[in-house]
Amino acid sequence: MSCLTTLTPPDWTGPADGVPCCWATMDGDWGDCTCWAPIYDPPEQEPLLPGGAEVMPTMCGDCAYRPGSPERMGTPDAAADGYDLDDLAIGGAQFWCHDGMRRIVAMRHTGTGEAVEITGQHHYDPPLDARQRPHRTDGTVGSLCAGWDARRRAWAAAPADRDLPSLTQGGAA
Repeated sequence: MSCLTTLTPPDWTGPADGVPCCWATMDGDWGDCTCWAPIYDPPEQEPLLPGGAEVMPTMCGDCAYRPGSPERMGTPDAAADGYDLDDLAIGGAQFWCHDGMRRIVAMRHTGTGEAVEITGQHHYDPPLDARQRPHRTDGTVGSLCAGWDARRRAWAAAPADRDLPSLTQGGAA
């Protein structure tokens, strides 16, 4: 569920001494470094608890499906856009709410101790159970996104000869 595509901070130029710090940097470049470890907020994760997944009762204040969200406005820093959100709802892929999930706020180089803050979009990285369900920091199973569920139900109820407005066009969830 993490939005990170790499664990190496962008534009990192290597350790101060210039000596390769791991096998990947000996064989590649600094962008291949595998020495980075995430720093989480909150820092502690409770053990995973059993339980079922439910849909959030309402959309979060910063829900990607909410009108005016960065995702629906096409903001370049957003992890998805309105078309991606519709694809998730139409295709039936589950979309989990970020409420209570741990997120990566910085990365620490295990060899040098250097820390780099992660800025821009949030990088949620909850632990997954054997069924690939994310868990909140309190250990409970995460909830499915209320905005995604509303959009999924709207698509399911739409007659086949009529399309719903695209989320990128400001259509209602």
